[in-house]
Amino acid sequence: EVKPGARLSLQKHHHRSEHWIVVSGTAIVQRDEERVEVHQNESVFLPMGCVHRLENCGKVPLQLIEVQVGEYLGEDDGSLSSTTNELIFSVVDPDTGTKDLFYMSRPSPAGTWSAPSALPFNVAGVSDETPRFSPDDLTLYFASGRAGGPGMLDIYRVTRPSVGGAWGAPALVPGVSTTGADKWFMPCGGTYMTILGQDIGQGTMGGQP
Repeated sequence: EVKPGARLSLQKHHHRSEHWIVVSGTAIVQRDEERVEVHQNESVFLPMGCVHRLENCGKVPLQLIEVQVGEYLGEDDGSLSSTTNELIFSVVDPDTGTKDLFYMSRPSPAGTWSAPSALPFNVAGVSDETPRFSPDDLTLYFASGRAGGPGMLDIYRVTRPSVGGAWGAPALVPGVSTTGADKWFMPCGGTYMTILGQDIGQGTMGGQP
């Protein structure tokens, strides 16, 4: 559910396509350079590799069904910045089976991507995954199995003073992690959505889902 006036972060999936069906409300879907208005009982197709974002332009909560098709349906394959010039994604370490976060950038949407580089706050032997940019691109949310949280995977964030600037030290997002495996944290105004194991949860910032 997306509240009126809220929008989600830009996303790009390399291993799957998606089909969104609006159950209630009206959605504005950004699909690459195109903006599509989708009403109740209408649908939109998002091909593999397209940049996309969901926005609720109406006055009632937006609810939809998402159908995923592809060889890999995980939610940890990457997050694009709002400019589409930065990409953060997770990569599996073949030696440990854990995941690390990597960063790429380009000078413009038509420019060439830089070589991937590991983010400096990865912890060896611990999974860092499901990255998501905040709408202003100054905060990165991600799930981590590092020590200090209550569960197997907990929601952390890092911030930076400006786009392209250095990231600070990771810190737990207050109050939102459970004793289970929490990931794919997506803030939306004063609320958020997250995945709890195999279930989808939502809550208000500072409170558990």
